[in-house]
Amino acid sequence: MAKIGLNFGEKVQIADKSYRTYQDGLDVHSLLGELSWRKMDEASMVTEDDRTKPRNPDGSYPQVVTGEARWQDVLVFSPVQGKTISISIVDMPGYAIENLDLKLGDPIELVDVVVTFSNVSNGTWKIFASSLKKKGQSQPKQQPQHQPENKQN
Repeated sequence: MAKIGLNFGEKVQIADKSYRTYQDGLDVHSLLGELSWRKMDEASMVTEDDRTKPRNPDGSYPQVVTGEARWQDVLVFSPVQGKTISISIVDMPGYAIENLDLKLGDPIELVDVVVTFSNVSNGTWKIFASSLKKKGQSQPKQQPQHQPENKQN
């Protein structure tokens, strides 16, 4: 029997949540255009059940923040979308983004963009990137995991 409907792609694990990707055939540059910096938003923090407190009326436990950040949300302007949008940066801590010394309107580039979709609340699109950089700058070089020993014979 033939499948009918859209294939929203595979689920991927991002931090401690699972998201359905929508990457196949999607040209992210056409979707977003030339992005410009607006500001840092809040970090998404990991929470866990606080079993030392009574349950909520719905039966769930109150949540307590663990102190670990899932990702750092940033706000950027997309001329194609015609508005400021939120992007979640997953592999770059807030201090590293601040070290870029971005000013309002600076052109930026996203690295390793993933577009996801969730059916919650009548459908929600979420955009993730591993990192961001000022347009035209190269990514910082990764330090090697270990350096080979210099053996002399």
